[in-house]
Amino acid sequence: MGAPRVPGVELTLAGQRVGGAAARHELARAKAQGSLTDWLHGDSDSDRRHGLSARTASERELLTGSSFALASGTQGTGFYTLWGRGAATQFDGREGGLSLDGEVTSGMLGTDWTRDAVTAGLVVSRSRGEGSYRGQAGGGAITSSLTGVYPWGAYALSERLSVWGVTGHGEGRLTLTPEGQAPIETDLDLTMAAAGLRSVLAEARETDGFEIALKSDALGVRTSTEKARGLEAEETEVTRLRLGLEGWRVRCRCPSREDRA
Repeated sequence: MGAPRVPGVELTLAGQRVGGAAARHELARAKAQGSLTDWLHGDSDSDRRHGLSARTASERELLTGSSFALASGTQGTGFYTLWGRGAATQFDGREGGLSLDGEVTSGMLGTDWTRDAVTAGLVVSRSRGEGSYRGQAGGGAITSSLTGVYPWGAYALSERLSVWGVTGHGEGRLTLTPEGQAPIETDLDLTMAAAGLRSVLAEARETDGFEIALKSDALGVRTSTEKARGLEAEETEVTRLRLGLEGWRVRCRCPSREDRA
């Protein structure tokens, strides 16, 4: 929601920037040093001289460290953005004699439009969860998949105060596999809504200084599963209220002689 709307293309793979300003800078260095051919062909010695490197990334690192954004538009027509990214979340919970742990990985594709104080967007998400459970009656494995659609919007009430809201619905499948037994499958539904505000308490100067903002939000989620053989229908509601401070420091980076060239 707070990403700058600047026309252009940004691409990151496994945490490494590809294209955009980073690639243009490397290309300019290669041209200046007369080694453009080596750079285009991925010559290892040239790469090392220019600070480039190659490495192997895991599937999780590729998912969570990769993203792209395509932005276009003007102040008059508004800015349009198409973006995508991956995410991973681990969980570990206990209640009485029951314990549950695992990981959820998600891929998100979104589009939004910003003009003046208004921003409106839509996110489509595909998630997969894998984990295990253990209770008094035994344990087993649990997997889930969920596809959701989440429209959202934000509005800047002033230069220092903004509000936002999001709602959405998702559907998928839940598979429970008790130890030594056949898998049990059922439908999974999710409905959610959230809203929040952000107020800048101290604004940083363009060249240097600290900025502090107050953030607050409320979230409500309802999940339900259908009744299946050996599994009762369930419905769960979760609410969350948060209040916190966000802060950062702005520092001016003076261009080096190489940058100025």
